[in-house]
Amino acid sequence: MEIPKGSRDFFLRKRDSLKTKHQVDIFFPQDQRSGYYQTMVINGGPIAIRKAQVRLKQILSIWTKEECEYHSRINRRQRNR
Repeated sequence: MEIPKGSRDFFLRKRDSLKTKHQVDIFFPQDQRSGYYQTMVINGGPIAIRKAQVRLKQILSIWTKEECEYHSRINRRQRNR
């Protein structure tokens, strides 16, 4: 699964809860980065991976929303200077 590099820390914070709930291992190989994206490897059973991917997509959408809000706050602060 390819994720934006900026979201990597967000996924690392959620990794332990995903491991306990879905019994999957998640890691990020350092040699598999390209441009804006980072490869995320998910190991586990096929059903566990499928369930974890649903949660990972939800986490990614939360990160995207928070990132968008962050950039809008920065832009607003710069305009108000």
